Amino acid sequence: MAPVPLRDEASESLPDDVVPFGGHYYKVFKDRLSWPEAKRRCEDMGGSLACVTSLEELKFLWKLANRDHAPDGTCCWVGATDEERETEWTWLSGEPFGLRKVLVAEGGLAENCLNLRVRSGLLEDFPSAGEQVGPQWFVCEWTTPPRMVRLTEVAPLEKEVGFGRYLVNERGPNNEWPMIPEDYRFCDEYLYAFAPSRLVYAIPPQARSFSAVAYSPSEFCMQYEVIADGRTVYQQGGLGVNAVQVDLPEGAKSLELRIGNPIGEQYGWTYWLFPRFHAERASSVRQLDGNEPHVKLTELKPLSAEAGCGGLRVNEHGGTAGPLHLVRPELCPEFIFAHATSRVVFPLPEGAFEFSAIGYCMSSQEVQYVVRVDGRTVFESPQAGIVPINVALPKESKQIELVVEGLTNGFCDHSFWCYPRVSCSPDDKAR
Repeated sequence: MAPVPLRDEASESLPDDVVPFGGHYYKVFKDRLSWPEAKRRCEDMGGSLACVTSLEELKFLWKLANRDHAPDGTCCWVGATDEERETEWTWLSGEPFGLRKVLVAEGGLAENCLNLRVRSGLLEDFPSAGEQVGPQWFVCEWTTPPRMVRLTEVAPLEKEVGFGRYLVNERGPNNEWPMIPEDYRFCDEYLYAFAPSRLVYAIPPQARSFSAVAYSPSEFCMQYEVIADGRTVYQQGGLGVNAVQVDLPEGAKSLELRIGNPIGEQYGWTYWLFPRFHAERASSVRQLDGNEPHVKLTELKPLSAEAGCGGLRVNEHGGTAGPLHLVRPELCPEFIFAHATSRVVFPLPEGAFEFSAIGYCMSSQEVQYVVRVDGRTVFESPQAGIVPINVALPKESKQIELVVEGLTNGFCDHSFWCYPRVSCSPDDKAR
């Protein structure tokens, strides 16, 4: 299945995950609501439950809902009902219903609301409470696009921050910059070796090259070194993500992976992502996380391993968040740095219906992210290193308060709100 694009030049100002199609705009929401509640929620946001008038539009919505690998049994409300007359379906927009050939299992009088079966792409009538076994989502549609407001472009009404550190799109302490894309995912193939560390592996006889991604989310001053039979074949420092691709000396027997701190500090969350031996030369390895023939170091037993804070771990991290799936530096271009413990208050624009961000504190991974709207708490994370935040805003909300609670001594709680954005109803609906 081809992925649904999140952005193009024309949609750069749209809220997160609002996707254009056929002159209209759509977003899937994963909140469990009844059909009447979902209908009202879409209307409060200046739109409506999606009215699907063609097979092309239905296929688009099916792909959109499947983009995040929907769990089995997931359903998604759309805007049709046969409540007035059984089996005579009408769209909320008043448009004719022309999708009967993809409508299955029309039920009894109590089943008057239309659901999209996310796995099959078929439509099915349901009671208004919706799917009770799998997830129940809904999809909203707008004819005029919603607006997106970036909080990095809004002056705060109030701010209280730890150590007096509040920055917008500027490097934090220790030259730190959050390294996380909007569509981030976690890596599932890695060696975790808290720095300083030294790992030694036997080189398979057929191996001609080695590749990995040396990754340190919390410290930009680590130094990475790859040594084959005592000879340094790679050395690099100063970046949080370092792509490593090196040829191995012919006949080399052992490979040593070292991570240290050139300024002498003896700590650091450090990883080797996708560490692999290859039978090809390094120049022939096209993707560090690809499927070319290789031997994973995560499946080999090291000859020796020295690492701080719990020793070597394989595909198992030592904090509240594991390493991200990265093969190159991906710096976040849009963030607020507010050292914990912190509290920052922003005004909400008219028509605001959702706040989204990614909480990022990989230096300590010992903070809690809290969102309050008009003094009421609407979101609290667990102890976090990385946490996605998507909060529905009550209608006519006036202020949003972003809080980071430090859960320990706080000195290393370098806390970021990445991609902090507010989605708003279209201008003509907000007035």
